[in-house]
Amino acid sequence: MFNLLQSANDDQTAIGLCVLVLATSAFFVFVSFHLGPAGKKRRTLELQGGDWSRNSPITEDFQAHDRAA
Repeated sequence: MFNLLQSANDDQTAIGLCVLVLATSAFFVFVSFHLGPAGKKRRTLELQGGDWSRNSPITEDFQAHDRAA
């Protein structure tokens, strides 16, 4: 691994670090969604045996928020 870092030029190192940063940020988005209000509503609906469809309260909340913007 360290030999790969030593033999890479500056452009390759920058691209590798950008990929690493994008993967890390995607991980944080994934975790924050599942720990946040939308994930909580989704878990609640799944536990209650509710329908996770287009007419779910989560979708309605997002649609209302999109209209307000």
